[in-house]
Formats: sequence, C-alpha cells, structure tokens
Amino acid sequence: MKERPILFSAPMVRAILAGAKTVTRRIVSERSPHWIVGERNDGVTWLMIARDSVRGATNLDDDWLPMPCPYGDAGDRLRVRETWRTVERKPDMVDGILFRADDAFVPIENTRAAADRWIDAHDNGKHSDRWRPSIFLPTWASRIHLEVTDVRIERLHAIDEHDAFAEGVSGWVLDPRCETARDGFRVLWDEINGAGAWKENPWVWRVGFRRLP
Repeated sequence: MKERPILFSAPMVRAILAGAKTVTRRIVSERSPHWIVGERNDGVTWLMIARDSVRGATNLDDDWLPMPCPYGDAGDRLRVRETWRTVERKPDMVDGILFRADDAFVPIENTRAAADRWIDAHDNGKHSDRWRPSIFLPTWASRIHLEVTDVRIERLHAIDEHDAFAEGVSGWVLDPRCETARDGFRVLWDEINGAGAWKENPWVWRVGFRRLP
C-alpha cells in the first residue's frame, strides 16, 4: 500500500467532505511522444509505451507495455492537498491550520514535534493571512485521506449520468446551461481545465475512492 498526494479545488474538497464526490478524472499525461493509449488484443484499454520507438511499432501486443496509474491501484491511499494557511488562534493562542474550502480550523497536536513542524510552516508569519496554494500543504497537515477503490482509463466523453454525480457536480447541475449531471460535469471540466477542454475528449484516469475516517 502506497500513499500519494493529490490536489483538489475548494469546491471539490467540500463535495468530498459532504460524501458527494467519490470519483475523480485526471488527464493522462503523455510526457513522451512514444506514449500512446490503445486497446490490447484482449480488449483491455490501458496506457501503453512502445519498447521500440525507433521502429515506430503500431501493433498493441508484444511491442507495448502497460504503464501504472500515477494515482495508484485499488487499496492505495491518496493524501488530499488543498488551499490552506497557518493560524495562531486568539484568544487562546492555539496554533493550527485553517482550510479555505470550509474555513475549518484544525489545531496541531500538543507536542514539541508538532509545534516545530507548525513553526516551520508558519515561516515567521511571512505569508501573513494570505491563502497558500494546495501544492505547498505539508504532508503532516493533510486532513483528508482517501482509499483508491478502482482505477481505469477511458475517454472523457465516456462519463455517464451516474458517474457525473459521483464527480460531485450537484451544484453545477443548477447552472442554466445544464440539463443533466453530465452537462454539469462538462461545465466543471472547462472551468478547471480551460475553455474548450471538454471538446478535446482526452484520455483520462478514472479513479474511484472512498474517504477514510
């Protein structure tokens, strides 16, 4: 079992906390021109990489190898990174982390080690009361942990109504541009990835998860 970090926006964090989000889709990153997504002879769709890129093999059998999902396999864990900042709560002067998604304050443990970690993150208050990007959330400060339940690869447009709701789009369904949950997910996808991103219909990792206590 491995644990990996994963970034979520504030609306998606709220959806996870509410139990409305149990699936996330992430674009398959083709960091090499020789990477390709295809269907093997046994009908399994997966991310593949050519063994012999010079020859430019095109058959998806012995010349190709499956690549692992960067978000892990079933049973692995994900550590949520979200927007945050350090806070010294008044009037009791308790140190902790404030999370932007729901303004939740999580006090640190009452130990010297925890205090030292917080002091390091606080960095002499140089960030003032500014929110800090999720990517800088320290490992020890993560408050949400997820267990991966299933992983597969598919085209973005393959999403159905059930999975659109599982993506936590209930708020977007109220948008006048949306008639279905799938429409809501389309609007959400473009908001996160940029206008027109939905039309590109990329290959995506479809990662199912459950929130751990």
